Amino acid sequence: MPKIKFCGFLLQEDLLQAEAMGMDFVGFNFVPTSKRLINSEKAKVLIATLKRAIPVGIFLESQGEEILRIARETGITWLQIYRDSCEQYDIPDHFVMIHAFRSIPSADALRALIGSKDYALLDGPKNGVAADIDRIAALPQDLRDRLFIAGGLTSLNVGSIVKRIRPFAVDTASGIEHAPGQKDSLKMRAFVDAVRSASNV
Repeated sequence: MPKIKFCGFLLQEDLLQAEAMGMDFVGFNFVPTSKRLINSEKAKVLIATLKRAIPVGIFLESQGEEILRIARETGITWLQIYRDSCEQYDIPDHFVMIHAFRSIPSADALRALIGSKDYALLDGPKNGVAADIDRIAALPQDLRDRLFIAGGLTSLNVGSIVKRIRPFAVDTASGIEHAPGQKDSLKMRAFVDAVRSASNV
């Protein structure tokens, strides 16, 4: 079954509910323009309550040194960084990178970038918009085994994407919310159930 990543947490009660549902990854958004922006102090407090889920920091490539500062302050070791290209990016080796793109790089470029340790996240062209699933489906399965799929995923469409792509993980924020940063427990549960049901077919 693909791993599940819920993103944009701001409230402890939402985080606790996600953990109770067996969440694999939880994302904290440090992109300055995000409606789900969190500061490192608050994120550190929330991360300290986690018992199972892996915290992931979400950044833009342009944030540079700020990425490492926030990682030090929060203890985050998984970094999701939105990239403009597949050029090598200088991050210390002890971090696990999720290279995020709003377009679909070539298979060769992705393979060279992620190697054997890192991952890629393929997102839609803007928040809440679906990624190009046809192009993702055309990627070799060994690459799809290292992909997070994001972009407009909800309980209504994630099942078909899981069946078609068989990715490493699926990722959503708006698809489990009633307002930015405010999770909806029923939508979270429906999303998890849809992924599990699709994985058992």
